[in-house]
Amino acid sequence: MSEYRLQDLGFRSFIDASPDATVVVDPLGKIVAVNRAVERLLGWAEGELLSQPMNRLFPPRFHRILDTPHLGNDDSQATHPNGARVSLFARRRDGSESRSGDDS
Repeated sequence: MSEYRLQDLGFRSFIDASPDATVVVDPLGKIVAVNRAVERLLGWAEGELLSQPMNRLFPPRFHRILDTPHLGNDDSQATHPNGARVSLFARRRDGSESRSGDDS
């Protein structure tokens, strides 16, 4: 999805309003948009991430899992009940790690 298409749908304003880091990827796993919180929380500017594989945002130990071809192609319903907490690790621009829920 191009930046123009994101603007056309009003989606850009929607993701930028979120206080959480939001990353939009295409079906091939390439980053097509990030919100302002990605820069604030992880230190990455959008221009550094556009067209990059989404695994750039995850610690190397997770790359093999993220590169699995069937990941995300499961048609089953989500298995987490509403309100369930899920931890996610992300790689900051400086190489350090951030875990969802961390304020640092």
